[in-house]
Amino acid sequence: MRPIEAPKCAHLLEQIELELKRLHRWQDAPLTPDKFIDMGAFGANKMAYEQWLQFVFIPAVKEALAGQRAAPARSEVGIRAVKCFDGDSNASHLADLLCEFDDTYMQEVAGSPARPSNPRLQ
Repeated sequence: MRPIEAPKCAHLLEQIELELKRLHRWQDAPLTPDKFIDMGAFGANKMAYEQWLQFVFIPAVKEALAGQRAAPARSEVGIRAVKCFDGDSNASHLADLLCEFDDTYMQEVAGSPARPSNPRLQ
């Protein structure tokens, strides 16, 4: 596989990581291997959404951009973030970044026309 040229997606990944750290939702210790077995969509069966972002989503997207794994056809992390962080004003910017990531991913990686994925903008 070849690397994917997606500079805006790469930049947003950095911003998402920084925001998780700013919110003190970045974990220093790795998860135990059992957390990755039957974890369900967005890790909901075994971990918090923030943990899934850190330990599954961010590494998987970095690997896809580097050409080390197939890129998914779409991204829906923003929609999930809006649901998970509903009522959490501290995580509002994180949810916005994830919605922006969805839109940017669809343009840069999936090649689909832009459509706002942030339900708050529709």
